[in-house]
Amino acid sequence: MVDDDDDVRTTLQALLETEGHRVLAASNGREARALLDRHHVDVLVLDLAMGPGDGLWLLDNLGPHSPVIVVYSAFEYVTEAQVRRHGGSKIFSCLRKPVAPLRFLDVVSEAARRGTGV
Repeated sequence: MVDDDDDVRTTLQALLETEGHRVLAASNGREARALLDRHHVDVLVLDLAMGPGDGLWLLDNLGPHSPVIVVYSAFEYVTEAQVRRHGGSKIFSCLRKPVAPLRFLDVVSEAARRGTGV
């Protein structure tokens, strides 16, 4: 889970943990990259606008089999189409904030079933 908004990150992390998921959390792309160097994850939930190392930077620095769920704001600096073009097959889904909790959990669970890990 990578999001620079503490409230969003903590809320989504708590939601995932109540469903039995183990969650690693980072507040930016560089912090996430360091975690990913040390840990295997099944799904990466990724915000776009953050620093240092925004979401697009992190997408560029992931392996080819990285199931990514991009959670973005309607006010982000790129469109969903641009994110999908940029991330290619790494993008499992794009969800616009605010995301309904049940929809979020369904998408993460489906990605975990299909994913090969980061």
